[in-house]
Amino acid sequence: MAESVGLSKQNLLYYFPNKRALYTRVLGGVLDAWLESMAAGCRRHMQPDGHIARISLRSCAFRENGRGVL
Repeated sequence: MAESVGLSKQNLLYYFPNKRALYTRVLGGVLDAWLESMAAGCRRHMQPDGHIARISLRSCAFRENGRGVL
């Protein structure tokens, strides 16, 4: 994982002492982005089923190419 972001393993371990800390930070960021997207849909009065489908499609696209916004 460190190589994929251009860091040495030692550098990564400086910021995250173990895998759990790293996963918690990454998943926390993903969850925050997802919740913000849901809140934005609510503010625009979107229908929940359509908004969830939109987020799901964007999440799949993000997973496939590793870029984009959730």
